[in-house]
Amino acid sequence: MACPLVAAVYALIADVRGTFDPATLESLVASTANPRLFNDGSSTYEALAPVAQVGAGLVQAYDAAYATTLLSKSYLAFNDTDNLEDTLTFTVKNLGQKSVTYKLGSVPAATAYTFSNDIYPDPFPGLEVTDTHATIKLSASKIIVPAGGHAVVSVTVKPPALDAKRLPVYSGYITLNGTNGENLSLPYNGVVGSLHNTRVLDQGYLSISTDTNLNPITGNASFTFTKDPTKDTTLPVAVALMAFGSPSISIKLLQVNGKSTKNLGDIFDSPYVYASRDPYFTSFDGRLADGTYAAEGTYKFSIEALHIFGNAKKSKDYDVAATTPFSIRYTKKRGH
Repeated sequence: MACPLVAAVYALIADVRGTFDPATLESLVASTANPRLFNDGSSTYEALAPVAQVGAGLVQAYDAAYATTLLSKSYLAFNDTDNLEDTLTFTVKNLGQKSVTYKLGSVPAATAYTFSNDIYPDPFPGLEVTDTHATIKLSASKIIVPAGGHAVVSVTVKPPALDAKRLPVYSGYITLNGTNGENLSLPYNGVVGSLHNTRVLDQGYLSISTDTNLNPITGNASFTFTKDPTKDTTLPVAVALMAFGSPSISIKLLQVNGKSTKNLGDIFDSPYVYASRDPYFTSFDGRLADGTYAAEGTYKFSIEALHIFGNAKKSKDYDVAATTPFSIRYTKKRGH
């Protein structure tokens, strides 16, 4: 229920402030939200909840509607170890009629491990957290911003020394307490470890569209269907079980000729871009990505999932699974 409630809050804030600019509204809602304590599903702890769990915190509609301080960003993302941006900046703009002095600081949140001993992220509840956190250095402990003016703040991070293989996610908040009575916070986070080196595809296999459970087909399979995508029929299905999100999942069609294969490219509806950690299943009715039909014959699916930060032009940056072979042939449409 958070989405419709926050949508209504956005509408109220937009009405008060006379703007529907998405960046402005997002910044106001995030900076005035109240960070929350970590709750593991049964108990509440003294540490703040990871930003990945609660975002900026609990929305404060009135504060967002009438704040006279506007931050240029709604969050700071320091990225993972491979792509660490150790220094980021944001701008503090004073929309009020008087000069404001802001006291700056930072408050860490609990660091949460992504993995334990599996390629799948740990579920919640069940995440392991630690109070070991990043070290934050600010360019100033205090800034004075005149009415209608602005100031730039630099934030430098030193990630915590933790087990990179488990992809610990550190986070926290930059705090701004103004003499105008506004107490704001800017969430930040980062990852210790390599997202690029993290496996994204668990399994890829062949199934059949009439199997509601989409169980794997282990032996050779044969399919006969018409060149009519609207007709109900039994189709081969490419199944991808994702252990992690991927920038792109491609289902390629490999033509099998003895021991050799020829890559015919993506099938229809492939690829999936910015794919979340969910099962993906694609029925194949003979069509390739360009809408043409593959010839009758024997084929395999090659299920290829790109690693985060991977180069789409480099094969080594993909997790790949080739399915068991299957053959297809076509019949005429009904009435022909």
